Amino acid sequence: ERSQIWQTHNDRSIQGEKEMSLAKIESALITAFRDGSFFSDANTAWENTAFTTSTNDPWCQVNFLPSEPDVVTLGPDGFNEQRGVFQISLFYPSNTGSGPAKAKADEIITAFPTGRKMTYSGQDVVIRKSGCSSGEQYRGHYRLYVSIYFYAHVNR
Repeated sequence: ERSQIWQTHNDRSIQGEKEMSLAKIESALITAFRDGSFFSDANTAWENTAFTTSTNDPWCQVNFLPSEPDVVTLGPDGFNEQRGVFQISLFYPSNTGSGPAKAKADEIITAFPTGRKMTYSGQDVVIRKSGCSSGEQYRGHYRLYVSIYFYAHVNR
């Protein structure tokens, strides 16, 4: 019976029904962020890509921070709930006030309201909440963190 269940799982994986979804979840969030046109790609530091910071222009760093999944249902056709944070670190020139950075944070938070659903390649991602940290000085910049908390149900 186990070999039959494993074969069924493998057949579905080959058909694309149950492939790993972390990449899909991240892609859904990145696509929504890019669609918002908050920063150009030239002013966005993406994970594990070369980037040169600017001291005169605003820029951001994007990080996908998944947590460990929770089991929601048992069995071979069960699913997990994957939660995490899509974090955008905003960097603005020092000594220019906090207004522009906070306005950009508000713009991003407004674009990711609680309950917003995004889909990428069949994987749904839902926003739980979004918020902003207080600002701080960091290496010649004023930095704010925008945190977008999400969940996704992932088939096993």
